[in-house]
Amino acid sequence: MTSFNWMERFGGTHDERVNEIRCRARIQYKAKGLLAKLNVGSVMQVLDEKLNGRSLSQFIEDPLEPEPPHHPDDPSHTLMTHMPAEGELLVEAIGDILAQCVIDQYPAKP
Repeated sequence: MTSFNWMERFGGTHDERVNEIRCRARIQYKAKGLLAKLNVGSVMQVLDEKLNGRSLSQFIEDPLEPEPPHHPDDPSHTLMTHMPAEGELLVEAIGDILAQCVIDQYPAKP
């Protein structure tokens, strides 16, 4: 499964929402890493169109509980389900489609 963050789970300005995602991350971002902004509805529409309805992927909320002392809760954590197995050609196609749906990018580290 591929994970995402649902920005609307946080209040505040756009920049404050991005910062909340950074602060609650469970992964270590690389120095030059990027966060990509996608629109879920657009992604699903493009997946259906380009894969001729073969994609069963859906986005489901998967909030993370706190893991003291380093990780606060993350109500924005979301999973993309029904992904093909790694190594299948369809995985590469979905990755390319997701890349085409990027609206904006932000540095993963402020």
